Amino acid sequence: MNTMFGAAVATATRVIMMMLLLLMLSLLLFSSSSNPKMMVSSFSSMSVSKSMSVSKSKLTSKLTSTLTSKLTSTTLAFTKRPPSLQMSNTNHDDDENQQQQQHNNDNQQQKKTREELELISKNLNKAIERVLASPQSSLLATCRVRVAPSPSGYRLGLMANERINADGELALGIPHDDMFIFTPQLAQRVVFENVLPENYDGWTGDVGLLAMLLLNELARSSSNTHSDSFDSNNSSKKNLGTDLPRRPEVVQNLISTWVQSLPTIDEMRAGNMHPLLWNEEDQEVLQSSSTRKLYRMLDDADEDATWLMERVWKHDPHSFPPHVTLPNKGADGQTQSQTQTHPCFTTEGFKWALSLVFSRSFYVDGSLRLIPIMDFANHDDLGMGGNVHLNNNKNNNSNNSNQVNNSNPVNMSTVGTEEVTGGNMGRFNTVRGSVLRTGKGRRNGKNFYEPKREVFLTHGPRSCAEYLLEYGFLPQRHLPRSKNDYASAASTISPAVSELTFELRPDDRFLDDKLDILEFETYRYDSSSSSSSVTPTPMEPTQTFDVVSDFFGTGRGDGEPDPAMMQFLRLCELGASDAFLLEAVFRKEVWDFMSLPVSESNERSVLNTIANACEKALKDMDMVDNNTNRNHNHPENDETDDNDHGDDAPSPAQLCSIVRGSERKALSRTLDFVNRELEALDLKEYYQERRLKDLGLDSEWGDDAGASSRPPGIDGEYDDDEDYRFGATRVPGSLDW
Repeated sequence: MNTMFGAAVATATRVIMMMLLLLMLSLLLFSSSSNPKMMVSSFSSMSVSKSMSVSKSKLTSKLTSTLTSKLTSTTLAFTKRPPSLQMSNTNHDDDENQQQQQHNNDNQQQKKTREELELISKNLNKAIERVLASPQSSLLATCRVRVAPSPSGYRLGLMANERINADGELALGIPHDDMFIFTPQLAQRVVFENVLPENYDGWTGDVGLLAMLLLNELARSSSNTHSDSFDSNNSSKKNLGTDLPRRPEVVQNLISTWVQSLPTIDEMRAGNMHPLLWNEEDQEVLQSSSTRKLYRMLDDADEDATWLMERVWKHDPHSFPPHVTLPNKGADGQTQSQTQTHPCFTTEGFKWALSLVFSRSFYVDGSLRLIPIMDFANHDDLGMGGNVHLNNNKNNNSNNSNQVNNSNPVNMSTVGTEEVTGGNMGRFNTVRGSVLRTGKGRRNGKNFYEPKREVFLTHGPRSCAEYLLEYGFLPQRHLPRSKNDYASAASTISPAVSELTFELRPDDRFLDDKLDILEFETYRYDSSSSSSSVTPTPMEPTQTFDVVSDFFGTGRGDGEPDPAMMQFLRLCELGASDAFLLEAVFRKEVWDFMSLPVSESNERSVLNTIANACEKALKDMDMVDNNTNRNHNHPENDETDDNDHGDDAPSPAQLCSIVRGSERKALSRTLDFVNRELEALDLKEYYQERRLKDLGLDSEWGDDAGASSRPPGIDGEYDDDEDYRFGATRVPGSLDW
């Protein structure tokens, strides 16, 4: 402002000076023309007068023009800002216009997305009604919910369509029928029975089999009657994919509608809905943020997709189309001209299907199951209502939720949700199926769900890394109260869990003996052996264990290692003077021996192995933090602008920071516990002391000549027998003597 005022004063001063000069010059010319002495006769006088008149006219015109220009510039100087301020104002106005335009575009996109979700849910509910009105209504034994856009900010959810009591009452029950539910057994024994090798076991396991079933349904539900991969030899086939299992038209219509309602691969990438579909930079950050490695999942997916492509998919492109064309449904249900191409039996399509199976499937009655309609239920830690959320990317059905609403705190002791479990249903309660029950508790003083109230479920107690890697989101209890508080969010996470992986060393001198013990002795202790439908399996030479902090209910101290991990590592580190335990005479007992400390040297090796693993994991996480801080301090190196995640939605980097902080907490507590144990090794009881105690040889020796040291029943006649007294005068060391 001072600069503007000074410039204006200087300009005004120059104008006033010019006006004064013009006035003085005019007076001078006027006085000269009126003076008689300055006149000469006739021609000379006329010439001079004419010349002076012309000069006067030109000068007056020039001065007038100059005065007008100066006055105009002075006026503009008072009405305009300096050039720099004017440019700044223009940029500010442009930014405001761009922000307003972006806001309008976001509102239009949200409105469009809302309309699309309403149309999707409308089509789904129509298909559900058709099934309920058909002879196949038993496939939805209990269905007291409908699909609708989630009012909590999720993509889609299940809403009560009648009053449901909040006391564990059944909201949705679906029988275990292969016509409707996807299982690994359905893939191996029915759909791909003649395609996959017998006992096929891919790196992705059951999740990969369910992913193939999902891709098959995608092909069956596509709008293709032929594609670029169409084989003329199979022209008799009307539809793409494998037409199994056979379903009535009304049921197949529901399955096809359900498949087409799933988020597309582009939608999932744009919303960062699952780490398998994140960009490479975010995946690299997550890889270094957790001991539960994302690259392991990506490698497994690539390995299986490559194997299947080479041996199965490319040999029958009609049954396994690489791409399909999905229709966009109009309001009247008729297919419009607009269509979209979606990857199917390719590596990208396989990863898309894997991400959906990871986030939507349930483990019920000893099997992993993908259950249409039930998979739309959203996760909620607190339970009924879902209005208290700081949600990030998606819930279990890959719904994008970017809302922050912590204005209505809920008492966690009054609400709750239930996991999907197995249960009986049907007219005589004899049909086995999967059930979704309401949580037990109250909300707003009501112990029931009103119609159109969203019904939630929970995925149970899992670590941050498990939720993010499998379901693609972090629950509310793992998120900060404020979107600007991600750095300290991990300190409040309880329990904090990390993973450590150990293996038998290939160069171990006693490797064969240890592998023999793992193969033939550990299967008896497999927890899965309690299930009659599961064959117990021996331990593998590579094992992964959880290290936990603040995990109540385990009976362990804060940071105390898993006893199973200690048992495995004692076997791994067994050697030197303890190698005699690997002899055949101890083969049936050695695994039990490993449950307790073997020797001081063995225990020290075990604790050092755990400490080294914790330190290495912490070092990797510190490197990620350093790189993050470096990018934060140098905005020109920060590429977050290229991948804008919105104001409220936490970015993948923020989610990784929470995972990293949680695992650092668990690793640090475990490292502290191990260091304390290393200082107390001399206080532990080891195998030799335990063995001597079991044999009753751990007591002190008494006086050879003392009568009190004689065992009961020994007469005095043997007191002089040295040979007898040596073995008979030991003081009994225990009640077992």
